[in-house]
Amino acid sequence: MRVAIFCKSCSKFRMKKLRLLIAILAVSCLFACSSEESKDFTVEDAQRAYNNLKGTYVGNMIIDNLPTPVYINIGTEFKIRNLPLRPLLKKIFDDDAEITEALAATRNIVYNAPTLSMVVSGRQLILTMEPTDLVFNVEIKGEEYNIAALMSATVLYDMGYDTITLNMTVDELRCNGISYNLTQEKIDYFLDMAKRQE
Repeated sequence: MRVAIFCKSCSKFRMKKLRLLIAILAVSCLFACSSEESKDFTVEDAQRAYNNLKGTYVGNMIIDNLPTPVYINIGTEFKIRNLPLRPLLKKIFDDDAEITEALAATRNIVYNAPTLSMVVSGRQLILTMEPTDLVFNVEIKGEEYNIAALMSATVLYDMGYDTITLNMTVDELRCNGISYNLTQEKIDYFLDMAKRQE
């Protein structure tokens, strides 16, 4: 004959053991998942990821609350077409009419930069570009302006989604040899989830 005895303190002890067991299982699952992602990549893995990355991507940059399509080509060189120049020109020119005239004169500007480093992390490939000047000339009311913006760029390629994220910072801005202070208001460009163009 069996007699069931219910003990409140025994029940609490069992619940504590059950909670501890669940916590241990959850932590071990987390470590198992993270160790899978942090495996070491070979040079061949990195080269394969870089070859998959090559191509042209398009996405919208939001400048003055308006979407601007930007085209990024990653191949032997890193190239950006249709980079919005308004943030640069607003630092140099005060008058909106001058900015509009300058924008009309800068239709086909292409930014080129060589790749400085490449890092593979999980399913992401991170490319850092060598800081390079974007140089272009504009003519406003018959006067020539030579503009140079030293830019740093980083591209994050998500191998799972076949998209890229672009971060760019203007480190220096010069016009006709005059440097503009960017310490108070930095000029940053950000493009998220640019998709490969078919």
